[in-house]
Amino acid sequence: MTIALTEDLLAKIDRKIEDAGPAPGLRNLEDRDYADIRKQLLAGRPRDVWVFAYGSLLWNPCFEFVEERPATVHGWHRRFSLWLTRWRGTRERPGLMLALDRGGSCRGVVY
Repeated sequence: MTIALTEDLLAKIDRKIEDAGPAPGLRNLEDRDYADIRKQLLAGRPRDVWVFAYGSLLWNPCFEFVEERPATVHGWHRRFSLWLTRWRGTRERPGLMLALDRGGSCRGVVY
């Protein structure tokens, strides 16, 4: 049996969770913060950067890209191991999100 992930199915599980704000001692990042982080990450890189997508970036990249290719990363696998205490969960009931964990391999796309 094959089941397709559709907008209708997603609408059935949509659950609104009020954002409690950042944990004590932390703050929300702003656009300028992300720009600074991007500059630091790309500093000294003489070539283009490829972004490996293995989760929601597969169907919603959220950035402009020039090229898209199938790719496999070895030594890493997908796992629901990232605990979210905002938006998809709360401090009392964290939500889980896919992340890469050591071992195995993972197929995805590079942009």
